[in-house]
Order: sequence, then structure tokens, then C-alpha cells
Amino acid sequence: MNSTQESGPVQDSAAGLARHFADTARLLLLPGTVAQTLQRIVALSVASIEGCDESGLCESILDNGDLAPSSPLIAELDRRQTSFGEGPCIDALGGLDCVYVNDLTDDGRWPRFGPLAAQAGLRSVLAYRLFAGDETLGALQLYARLPAAFNATDRAQGLIFAAHAGMALGVARAQATERGRTDHLQTALISREIIGQAQGILMERERITAEQAFDLLRRSSQHLNRRLRDVAQELIDTGNDPTGTTVAGHDLGSSERDDVALIEAIAGGDHHAFVELHGRYLSRCVGVARHVLAQDDGVADVIQSVFLDVWRRAARYDPALGSVATWLLALTHHRAVDYIRREDRHRSRRSPADRLSNQASAEVDPAGEVLRAAEQQRVAAALATLTLKQREVLVLSYYGGHTQRQIADLLDTPLGTVKSRARDGLRHLREQLTSA
Repeated sequence: MNSTQESGPVQDSAAGLARHFADTARLLLLPGTVAQTLQRIVALSVASIEGCDESGLCESILDNGDLAPSSPLIAELDRRQTSFGEGPCIDALGGLDCVYVNDLTDDGRWPRFGPLAAQAGLRSVLAYRLFAGDETLGALQLYARLPAAFNATDRAQGLIFAAHAGMALGVARAQATERGRTDHLQTALISREIIGQAQGILMERERITAEQAFDLLRRSSQHLNRRLRDVAQELIDTGNDPTGTTVAGHDLGSSERDDVALIEAIAGGDHHAFVELHGRYLSRCVGVARHVLAQDDGVADVIQSVFLDVWRRAARYDPALGSVATWLLALTHHRAVDYIRREDRHRSRRSPADRLSNQASAEVDPAGEVLRAAEQQRVAAALATLTLKQREVLVLSYYGGHTQRQIADLLDTPLGTVKSRARDGLRHLREQLTSA
């Protein structure tokens, strides 16, 4: 009977201890940074281990900024151990899983650190190596103001706690490493997109290949002692090439305020502003689209959708998120990617026979590529000879997607006049292209 009565409290005590450490493990493994995990380890160690008054972590591969002592006294003792090269932390980091001192006043293991800690009012110390696998992460130190404060049960509980703490610290470090890799990858992807946009601008402006454009950016980065991404971003934002010249002899950087004013005017329905913005950025957007698509097919569709978006959604532009140039070129990049995805879906729905037929008809013809490039230059030159009013009507019709009646309303111009401008403009283009 007595045996049964005695086993009940023992079982309850064991069950309570198991619940306590289960709760502690859950708290230690809560999501957070390495610094937050260290702070939880220190706080929970004082609360979990009977007799513990102060706690601290000394570093192994941890940065000093990540240490989380329970008081300035423990922080100072950690620094002294490092400078003395002796102490419970040093022994635990050296490979001892557990270091225990019953009374620092009469223990001769650390002739410099022991008396200093005892003089500060700390008598007992218990230290554990924190590790994950074969890797030592640090050492946990538990201090008490009374001698012989940690009995065998306390030391066993401390060992269990240290095992959980080492696991939690290892998880926190692994998550921090993964977050760092993700951030680095995200930065790399953004940099790649910016550099790709700058390449497209140079390809369109200088009529060079992607490799030549990248080499120009790379050499400029080395010459200016600036990051490649920064050189590319400046080219996108200002139009300045890496050697300091400007597009068409104009300093586009100084007109950024004009760009914002144009966007605001377009948001209010100003068609003149739309035509001006279109003329200012058309070649740069074409360069980005051609770079993404890696071909001329589809460029016109992409550019049309880009400027249609500008006309319809100009009010959504936020200057705080970047320049007008960055917004336009990023929009071009996204629309080009959308075009590729649509074409991929369309191809996937075709029959095998159709795909083979299209593949055979899509063989690269170098002579044809040269002729198409020359034809585009001829068209661009012919467009430049139109009057402003003729070009205005054609741009609103082609890029704006407006009917001639809608254009007449926008321009507050008779419908017959709009038709005449469109007819005269197309006739002039035809004559220019025929005589060239």
C-alpha cells in the first residue's frame, strides 16, 4: 500500500518534468532570427533550471552582436574569459559537454577568472557546450550566487535543456542562411533584369549584339569603378550611355520632372503628352522588348500593349517607386514575358504536324534577318519625316487603339480632318518607302 502511494507522486513529478521540457522545446523552436533565439535560450534557462540566477552565451562562430547575456555583469565576465583565455566558457568550447564548479572561491582551475567571478558575487557555475551534429555553436553558462547551487538533478535538467537549445540554435542559423541565400538570389534576379534592360537600350541605339552591349557595360563599370548594376540603372534612368553621352544629344536625366508631368497629363487624358512620351521612349522600349524576345517577331505587339497600358493606367504610376524610365522599361519587360508565355501556350495546343511545319518554316535565314533589320530602319526613318499632326493621329490609332472618331473627339478636330491626316500620313509613308 505504501509502495503504491509513493509511486504516485514520483510519476506525477516525472510527467510534470516531461511536460515542462516539451513546452520549453516548443518555445525554443519558435520562428525568429538568430538573435531572438539566443535571447529565448538565456531567458528560458534562468526560468527552467532550479537555482540559476544569471545566464549567458559565449561565442564560437556567433557574432558578438548576437550574444544575449542576462545582465551586464555576465557580458563583462564573457569578455574577461576571452581576454584571459580561461573559464567555463573556454572549457566548454574546447570540447567538454558539461563543466561544473561547486564553489568558485576554492576552485583552482581558473586562477584569474575564478576569483573575479566570486568577487562579483557568483559562487556556482554550470556550463554546457551547444552543438548541432559535430559543429560547436557556442556555450551556455548558468551562474548562481550560492555555493553548491546545482545538484545532480539540476545538472541533468541542464543537459537536456542544452540539447534543445543547441537544436533550436542550429535551426535558427540554418533558416538565417536560407533567408540570406533567398535575398541574394532576389537581388541577383533584379540586377539581371536591370542589366538586361540596359543591354536592350544599347542594342537598339548602337545596333550591336547582346554580347557587345554587355561588354560595353562591363568595361564602363571597371573604368568608372562602379557596380555594373549601378551603371546599367543610370543608363535606364537618364539615357546617358556609360561614356557620358546622351540619347540623340538630349540630356534625358534633366527631363525627369518633365517625364512625371507627362504621365500626370496622360492620366488626365492629354493626347499631346502621350505622343511626346511615346516619341521619347519608343526606341528604348523596343530595345528591351527585342532583348527579351530575342527576335523581331512580336516586338510590335509588345510595344503596342505597353503604350496602351500607359494610356489607360497612367494614374497608377507612383514616382516614389522609381523613375518613369524604370517604370516603362519594366512594363515592357513584363509584357514581353507575357507574350512569350502566350506563344508557348499557343504552340502547346498545336498538333504535332503543325509544330513540325512551323519549325521547318522558322529556319533562320541570315539574309532575311538582315533585310528585315534594314526594313525596320527604313520605316523608322520614314516615320520621322511625318508632320507632328500626322504622326499624332497614327500613334493614337495604332498604339492608342482609338478609332478615327475617338481621335477626332480627343483632338477636338473634325472627323474629316483626322481622316485626311491619317490618309496623307499613310500616303507619305508609302512614298518614302517606295522611293528609298
